[in-house]
Amino acid sequence: MPILSRCSWILFFLLAPLAFSAEQVPQAVQGVGIFPKLGATLDLSTPFQDEAGQTITLKNYFDGRQPVALILNYYGCPMLCGVMLNQAKDAFRAIDWKMGDRYQVITISIDPTEKSDLAAKKKAAILKSTNSPEFEAAAQKNWHFLVGSKENIDRVANTIGFAYKYIPEEKQYAHGAAIFMLSPEGKLDRVLPALALAPTDMKLALLEAGEGKIGSLAEKFFALCYHYDPKESKYSIFAVNLMKVGGGIMVAVAGIAYLALYWRRKKGFEV
Repeated sequence: MPILSRCSWILFFLLAPLAFSAEQVPQAVQGVGIFPKLGATLDLSTPFQDEAGQTITLKNYFDGRQPVALILNYYGCPMLCGVMLNQAKDAFRAIDWKMGDRYQVITISIDPTEKSDLAAKKKAAILKSTNSPEFEAAAQKNWHFLVGSKENIDRVANTIGFAYKYIPEEKQYAHGAAIFMLSPEGKLDRVLPALALAPTDMKLALLEAGEGKIGSLAEKFFALCYHYDPKESKYSIFAVNLMKVGGGIMVAVAGIAYLALYWRRKKGFEV
């Protein structure tokens, strides 16, 4: 197979679903992609090193209260991963929840040769472009850039359904682009496309991954009107839920009206 240019690899992952059938996918990247295992739970005892060089386990970031957004890519990636991280940064900034108050973010490098110093440089490069001191301060504390061994990287990737492959001819990794939303206990709840992130989808995915532990009553009520399609990895207004919500409101209004009528009759008022 001829060696593809860097841009060709990126175009392949953006356009492959439209251009190829399963039999036509180039052999070098067969099996690569996002195959979500919704409901699977991470082994939170898995160790990594953070951008400061400290050895931690994933348990450090799962407090039983906040959901966690997980991104798998690598810091030496020539193009796609940087775009992916910047898209995620913009989506996180666009929602009105503060990172660290409502959710945590983890980025794990899929390249086991990368070390903490490179993770720190990538984190600094992504966060310096926020133009928001408040967001940057929150992300410095609550967006964690990790590195680790191949065994531990694969343990995470296999659990959630992230299939990637190293291409020796290109000295690059072939991989998909997604954000995995995990519950406060580490269970995979939602998967969003990282190159077409809508802030509303981001917030809804975090809300649902939070298992009712974050978000206001109004936000939880709003989420009832939306349906997550795992095949499309996106949300849409769901007619059945909308009808249920509308029906619930009608029942509540009818109930209140009935109680008011009953009370008036009991008190001897004319109706």
